[in-house]
Amino acid sequence: MDYAVKRQESGQEGAGVYELLDASGNVLLVAEQTGGTLPDERRQLKLAGPDGRVVATIDLPQPAAEAESTAREIDYALIHNFAVYAILSQRRRPGDNHTPNGAYFILEVEGERWLALPDPDADGCYALFDEVPAGLHTYEAVHDLDLPSAIGHICHSSNGYEHDWRANIAPNRLQETGLLVLALAFLIDRTLRSS
Repeated sequence: MDYAVKRQESGQEGAGVYELLDASGNVLLVAEQTGGTLPDERRQLKLAGPDGRVVATIDLPQPAAEAESTAREIDYALIHNFAVYAILSQRRRPGDNHTPNGAYFILEVEGERWLALPDPDADGCYALFDEVPAGLHTYEAVHDLDLPSAIGHICHSSNGYEHDWRANIAPNRLQETGLLVLALAFLIDRTLRSS
């Protein structure tokens, strides 16, 4: 199924509103980052339906804590129906702490483990795989990995929008594909913007 994710600036500095659209341009979900005025207030990404009803959340670490852990791994829990629906782990290749292509994601969702890896053949794209190769954390070049065929892609596109993502994943692969696509697009975009 084809999805588009569009990012628009919000009133908060550095934050944005992300809309997940279907192939016809209908808004399916909206994600908005919340933040507090005090350093210890919890920050969240809230994912809501077009009617504004919150359907899922992701807790985001404070910027200082995130900066300290960016070198290795950050785990994000996608909470849906008061339970952990997916864990999205942002990781970096050894010795690559600052380049956008150094980050990749391991997704644990519905009993499966997926990999979202920068696609070496398509600039601005992450390829999605439903297998995670052994020894992934030690690889030096993507071409060295023995990867299966990709099950989908999520790509930055430039058709008139500054932040426009296209995702293609097999239909009915997951019960909540839209939630996963929107959360992953947000995290990838956030990673690229902070690099």
